[in-house]
Amino acid sequence: MLNAISRNEKQGTLEGRLFEVASIYIPESLPLTSYPDERKVLCVGTFGNNESFFTMKGIANTIAESMDIEFTYEPVQKSFLHPYQAVKVLCEGTEIGYFGKAAYDIQNELSMRTSAYIMELDLKELSRWYGKKRTFQPISKFQEEKRDLAFVMDKNISCGDVENCIREANKYVKEIRLFDVYEGGQIPEGKKSMAFTVTFAPKEEAFDFEKVQKFVEKICKKLQNEFNIELRG
Repeated sequence: MLNAISRNEKQGTLEGRLFEVASIYIPESLPLTSYPDERKVLCVGTFGNNESFFTMKGIANTIAESMDIEFTYEPVQKSFLHPYQAVKVLCEGTEIGYFGKAAYDIQNELSMRTSAYIMELDLKELSRWYGKKRTFQPISKFQEEKRDLAFVMDKNISCGDVENCIREANKYVKEIRLFDVYEGGQIPEGKKSMAFTVTFAPKEEAFDFEKVQKFVEKICKKLQNEFNIELRG
């Protein structure tokens, strides 16, 4: 996939999204003493100035939503990925793949002119959720409420940590969307800012401003207590 992206860029195509379904072969040991394990894998690649880590996360979430399942993400270290922009993908605790930004030395080696992002999903692992029975909920007659919240935290705190904490703090949270990560400037050294749009979905009654503000205050308190995360002014 990275070679394909490199070839496109050398031919003047500086942005795009590619995918391929193919088999990979994982040996039990080297040198080979038995047939390797054959795994069918979905590989996705994106590149260009308008692509980002969050583009790839959006693609992963779209795959999950199409199957009526939910992916979670945890930091991972891989030699060919950026150390701070790489995660493993899990479904109900089972690791099914990874995605992240190609490491700078890999991009330089392949003479890439823009940043590249790749994702691999193990279709054999993912197949256990094929054909999952869908569940439906009635649409609320009350308007959803959204709040944009920016937090300052230690660099080692993951997006998944923050999202899980927000959901635990309030049962009305329907969606959490990360839309910005920032370092430098007024952010202290060793810290980063992450900004989220949090959507609250009412069930039995409409939410007024005061009620949503209490939700936000409770979320901020839980983040402060568990991770020493502060709301950015």
